[in-house]
Amino acid sequence: MTLRSAGPSPDLDEPPELSADPASPDRGLGRYMRALVGIKEEVLDYVPTDRPRYTGLGIIVLNTGLLAALAMLSALDKIVTAPWPVLILAAMAWGWIILTIDRWLISSTHGTHLTNKTLIFVPRLLLAILIAVSIAEPLTLRIFQLSIYTRIHHDRSQALLTYGSRLKLCNPTTGVLNTAPSCAHYQLPVGNSPTILGQELTNAKQQESQTQNQVNGIESHLAQLQNAARDECAGISGNGLSGLAGVGYRCKHDYAAVASYKASSGLTPKLHLLNRLQAKVATLNTRLAQSKAGFSGAMTAAIKHAIVIMRDGQGKIGLLDEWKALGELASQSTIVLYGRWLVWLLLIMLDCLPILSKLMNGETAYDRRLSRRVETYERIGDVDEQLREQRGTIDKEAEILTNDSRRSDQTRQAAKEDRVKQARDDAELIRNVEMLAKQWIREGVSESGDY
Repeated sequence: MTLRSAGPSPDLDEPPELSADPASPDRGLGRYMRALVGIKEEVLDYVPTDRPRYTGLGIIVLNTGLLAALAMLSALDKIVTAPWPVLILAAMAWGWIILTIDRWLISSTHGTHLTNKTLIFVPRLLLAILIAVSIAEPLTLRIFQLSIYTRIHHDRSQALLTYGSRLKLCNPTTGVLNTAPSCAHYQLPVGNSPTILGQELTNAKQQESQTQNQVNGIESHLAQLQNAARDECAGISGNGLSGLAGVGYRCKHDYAAVASYKASSGLTPKLHLLNRLQAKVATLNTRLAQSKAGFSGAMTAAIKHAIVIMRDGQGKIGLLDEWKALGELASQSTIVLYGRWLVWLLLIMLDCLPILSKLMNGETAYDRRLSRRVETYERIGDVDEQLREQRGTIDKEAEILTNDSRRSDQTRQAAKEDRVKQARDDAELIRNVEMLAKQWIREGVSESGDY
């Protein structure tokens, strides 16, 4: 690889062009496909034989994004209730996210060497698998949708039939309550029940019978008293009778006993009570007959209404319902089980195909050329940084040298001045010594002359 120099360039951020014989640039649709995987066309122009390979890789990435959008659209249709344009926009946004992730997974491996392939590709492959799982499952449900919906409708119909049978068992149209423990949560509240009216009628008949017996006893004893008083007054002979006709003492006494017993026995209130009870029994008999005729229809209507509520509560078939139904189908049919795993693994492979394709391609001529270009850029960048550093520090270094020279001059000047001062001090000291010596000499001469 040779560098082509066009003379000195004032902008050191721009690296020089590599080689001088590139192929003609590709202006077709393949250029945009390759852009999806981060291919640099100015580098690929030197190895045009790699263009079809990277064009296909870009198409694979685009297909993965479309599959992701389709999977999200299928999932959103089951999770949320929104207009179709909103769902399509959301699905397109998800597809774009997956496409950009796949683009990063591929473009981040361009120019890598085989020596560090494992460290580079394994984390990216794991991420691709996670993304593939999120895409594959909704598409798998879509593929088996007909069988899944058939299963769900069958299960829901069976649930409604079972629920209806339980309601009919626990709520008979005769009105007789089913007290079985299994019916504790299946009792339906229906008014005017024949069971309740039947219990009221039974109680009323019991009261009527008791009152009738009391009235019969009182009337029987009262009839005996009346017969005895009538025989006494008529003069009929017999046990306990005087045999004397006429309204005498005994005749009046017997009739007084009749009136007293009739008053104390409470016959009149009991007769009124008996009449009321007889009327109540007649009314309850009529109501019971009407209840038996209408309760069957009311209970049937209540059971149908409960079934309708349960059916409405089942709601729209959702994602969880489909997962459950698919699991049940797979557990009951080996063909469905194998088919599910086959489709699931196939979709995962398709979703992982971008990174797998890059891995299977190995190190291409484009990778090697891109790697060398990156290394060249790094070397040029290092030199450029060194030059920038030198440019940025040369003034500072000159200032440092100037300061050092100035400090040296100042040090020498200070030393010189110090020496001069020392010399002056020494000269002054000598002068002072000489003056003292002369003074001592004069004083010595003066003293000699005096003697």
